[in-house]
Amino acid sequence: METSMFLLFLFTISLHNTEEGIWLIRMTQNSKFGFHQAVKQDQFLFAVIAVTAVAYFVTSMFIFYPDNSLFKYAYFGYVVAMMINVIFPHALSTIVERRYSPGLMTGLLLILPIHTILIVRAFHNHLISVSGLIIGTLIMSIAMILLIPVMFKLSARLLQ
Repeated sequence: METSMFLLFLFTISLHNTEEGIWLIRMTQNSKFGFHQAVKQDQFLFAVIAVTAVAYFVTSMFIFYPDNSLFKYAYFGYVVAMMINVIFPHALSTIVERRYSPGLMTGLLLILPIHTILIVRAFHNHLISVSGLIIGTLIMSIAMILLIPVMFKLSARLLQ
């Protein structure tokens, strides 16, 4: 696979996180079901930038060291974790709240189709295995779930 293909992940996550950064805080303030923890705009943007920076780091390390299994499966695990993120929470929140959840549009139009192509091509080129992808996805999903509240707390201290 050409290196330019791997950069598409950065394109999709950057646009997705920009969409969330612009509208998500406003939407969570009026949430009926409390799917999203109430945070300040600065805290949310700090966390979004951290999550995006991790994506850039993982992608860069994979491009620089493509034979390193840790970086390879961190990259593809993150790709799949972002696909899951489209469904949980964005699609689910849109259905339950009966109003648009910021991040769903870029998720449906960019993340799901582009990330699917990345995964399919990686399998086609024998770049990844199913078991490695599952493990990478679990690790990256858990890491991102844990990183976000830590970034909320860290930003509350740093951005006072």
